[in-house]
Amino acid sequence: MSNTVAQLMEHSSREDPEAPADPLMLLYRTLEVHTPDIARVVLSIHDIRVLAHNMDPTLTPYLIKDVHGYDLAIASLLSVNGKGLKYLTTETKSFNLTERSNGQSFKMKDLVSGQDQGGAGFNMADND
Repeated sequence: MSNTVAQLMEHSSREDPEAPADPLMLLYRTLEVHTPDIARVVLSIHDIRVLAHNMDPTLTPYLIKDVHGYDLAIASLLSVNGKGLKYLTTETKSFNLTERSNGQSFKMKDLVSGQDQGGAGFNMADND
């Protein structure tokens, strides 16, 4: 993930521009889940957290720890098949092909090797 994308994710995970980022918001934004039902699960966890904060003060710490278990269960989705690690190790490259002004076509060998023989045939950019 590029530095700009990371900053965008971090800044958009704040309730107030001057406040620190909400770690749960960052977690939920980076999850790779293939079902829209996750929204209802997250809402239920949030509701339980609100109830825990409004319970008898002697019970609140225990209930908050229980709610944290649900957060950990959601976070564990990132560990399935190493999906979370993928975000730290993925590097992408893009190739922009353009027509050469002298009418020559590019060669696949040049594209793969990253060399441009005789003109502006393509541009290679790193997008990490």
